[in-house]
Amino acid sequence: MLVWELVSFQRGRPPEGTEAGTAFYGVDGVLVVDGRGWVVYAPKGELTASAKASGGSHAANFLEWVKTRHRPNADVEIGRLSTMLCHLGNIATRLGRDLLFAPTTESFPADEEANRRIRKSYRRPWDLPAV
Repeated sequence: MLVWELVSFQRGRPPEGTEAGTAFYGVDGVLVVDGRGWVVYAPKGELTASAKASGGSHAANFLEWVKTRHRPNADVEIGRLSTMLCHLGNIATRLGRDLLFAPTTESFPADEEANRRIRKSYRRPWDLPAV
């Protein structure tokens, strides 16, 4: 089991003493990530692992990408693929059944009901062109 809590805009109780971060609570421990790095606590609270942030900022990394065209740290394609997993899970949950997904075509073979849920439908005149 995993519990995730977002308290970015909450005042008075930052997650695990961080100024702004994310804490993941699991049965085997807690992972806390913030701008300084990450730490892992065992179930009884003892620190078991940690690492400092690698440094840099998103803005500086983006400007470096504009100049060099080297892949940025927060590449949009990595984000797209990561969020796709969440969307696929939501589609399977809403349909109430297992699904077969073909990553090469990014579709559900022979499952039009599932395929209709991959992309939003837009009303005219704001529909998107086929690519």
